[in-house]
Amino acid sequence: MLRGATATSVPGSGNPELSKEFSIDRFIPVPHGAGSKAKWKETVMGTTENKAVSTRFIQEVFNNGNYDLIEDLVDEGFVAHLGGSDQGRDAFTEMVKAYRNGFPDYHCVIDDQIAEADQVVTRWTFDGTRNGQLMGMPPTGKRVTVTGVAIDRIADGKLVESWLEMDAQRMLQDLGVTS
Repeated sequence: MLRGATATSVPGSGNPELSKEFSIDRFIPVPHGAGSKAKWKETVMGTTENKAVSTRFIQEVFNNGNYDLIEDLVDEGFVAHLGGSDQGRDAFTEMVKAYRNGFPDYHCVIDDQIAEADQVVTRWTFDGTRNGQLMGMPPTGKRVTVTGVAIDRIADGKLVESWLEMDAQRMLQDLGVTS
């Protein structure tokens, strides 16, 4: 049921106990009355603020290499789930630096972003030229385009957990490592 609709307005329901409003973005029952609008506003602002944290991390840290913001944006107990392994904040920071060093012109674009409750899903595309060392491999001068998805969990304005998937096969093909 969408916000503003009530169970009693649904044909055939007839159950006054189900006469509650629901917020669209979280599908959480919100009782009738003055508090409904306040709860609705709080829910929408939370998802908007969470999206801003994920966006700022991509733009400032990945795109601009502003590593000083990591402490502001990433919780000390952060865990990143990447291809079957887990990394804490320090290891994740080193991975970000490795990609930025390997692709000095690294640029990530947010293709889609959806937020619900404390999670933000971002579909992204990055491109860059492999003019630096990466994972022990020398520079190739080849350009890559890589797509991926991040699911970030945010608490108190910081990333606390991320699940990351990217098309590593395409990156390796663009680099000429695999066919």
